[in-house]
Amino acid sequence: MKVKLGSVSVVSTVSFGQQKQIITQLRDSVSWVPQTGIGIAGSEPVKDTLRYNVFSYHDEFYDVSGIAHEGQQLVNINSRDTMTQVVYSKRKNPWLWIFSPKVLEQRVYFKNPNAHIHYSRTINIQR
Repeated sequence: MKVKLGSVSVVSTVSFGQQKQIITQLRDSVSWVPQTGIGIAGSEPVKDTLRYNVFSYHDEFYDVSGIAHEGQQLVNINSRDTMTQVVYSKRKNPWLWIFSPKVLEQRVYFKNPNAHIHYSRTINIQR
């Protein structure tokens, strides 16, 4: 995080997950897949249909699975991520060295590269 250990005030880590189940009407489950002719030079590709009944995708951050059943598509989506927050002190104007007052700064990092911060708020408490 490129923060000096001596200036750190608070470090917190939060792990969270989300789960969503979606049920929709199945509109089209047919895909055209080109198949080439065997042994026939210059022949046109033959199109064949494949019916998809289930699918599944898993990686470090997402689990997505679905099934087509009686005209409906059931999709389960699970996501997980880890957020790390660091609060540390730094000089307001580093070029003034010791004459510059220290201020607190916050950095937030997500493990998932697709995660984004949509809202952030800083409250300055003065005594």
